[in-house]
Amino acid sequence: MIPPRTLAGLPSPCYLIDLAALRRNLELLGRLRRELDLKILLALKSFACWRLAPIILRHLDGVNAASIHEARLGLAEFGGEVHLTAPAYSRADMDELFGRLAARPEPPPFYLVFNSLSQWRRYGRECRDRGLRCGLRVNPERPLGRMPIYDPSRPGSRLGVIRAELDAIAPGELEGLTGLHFHVLCEQGADALALALEAFEEKFGHLLSRMEWVNFGGGHHLTRLRGLHPELPIEEDYDLELLGRLVRDFRARHPLRIYLEPGEAVTLGAGCLVATVLDIVERDLPTVILDASAEAHMPDVIEAPYTPPVAGARPWCADGPAPANTYRLTGNTCLAGDVIGTYVFEEPLAIGSKVVFQDQAYYTMVKNNTFNGINLPAIALLYEDGFAETIRQFGYEDYRSRLS
Repeated sequence: MIPPRTLAGLPSPCYLIDLAALRRNLELLGRLRRELDLKILLALKSFACWRLAPIILRHLDGVNAASIHEARLGLAEFGGEVHLTAPAYSRADMDELFGRLAARPEPPPFYLVFNSLSQWRRYGRECRDRGLRCGLRVNPERPLGRMPIYDPSRPGSRLGVIRAELDAIAPGELEGLTGLHFHVLCEQGADALALALEAFEEKFGHLLSRMEWVNFGGGHHLTRLRGLHPELPIEEDYDLELLGRLVRDFRARHPLRIYLEPGEAVTLGAGCLVATVLDIVERDLPTVILDASAEAHMPDVIEAPYTPPVAGARPWCADGPAPANTYRLTGNTCLAGDVIGTYVFEEPLAIGSKVVFQDQAYYTMVKNNTFNGINLPAIALLYEDGFAETIRQFGYEDYRSRLS
């Protein structure tokens, strides 16, 4: 709960990172690391606030990057291990990476995962010679996601090497690889991991005896616990006991170093987007225009799609007359579909009212945009004592500098 005085003093719109909630997530992840002897990485594609690196790396082992820029951020700001997993690398990518690593007197452990055999053939030897630990992303070809757009194992996926490709290569072509990586989950539980491991071992278990490590990828909703986040509409807790059994049983069969690279789990429930009501247009429902936008500031609301939770309100999608204080929340762009959702509020809204979208730390700041020239939300930290510190504000020059 954001103190009213703190809420009133924030710039708008504003991403507000709740440090107490972030620490609760990290403490749980740190305990899992110790009890299960896991390595856990922050997936920068989900959350990349480098200002918080000292807090995060107190509990985790490093970061996973999905591009050269993310890898560079990991090297420069986070410390710990850096794992780079991208669909493909260019010659320029390799040259920049090698230059960055060579410029460091003692570079951290760096893992580079190849998405295809052709990329491995093109760059593998050079990476090994420069001291990088090389891995191969594999695709178990068992779709497990609820939405195909987020399912790396959907039919025809370009993500990961499939078993048929490995069966066709000459003996010795995988020499020099030290690990395997698979990523097939998206905000899912340990029951989905059980199915993923079954498919992974069925297709690629014969390779594990020659490996040193295996990465179970991301999408593990490890901190999805009602006791940890009572403010969120969590229907079912993540089964930590099942996770423990899966990890211990897998390690008994394959004594390898195991990595997880969750994104959402690190910052689940640890941030919100604060917006202000600019106008209310009377249509079939009172339609609120905010200074925030689904299209520009919460892209997954449209892409997924989903309806984000709102403090002091509940979603409404029933037929028939709407209850009192029912509002359609929309963004301040020209996109007709910039609609966030319809909600019933505990109190009526008016011009100037604050609206707090919960659980907006992940996949927002890393994906937002300046469509229509709309301003990017500020970034602020909420401390345990209720004090909020604005650490970044944006303006016209941020919009202009992206263009030419």
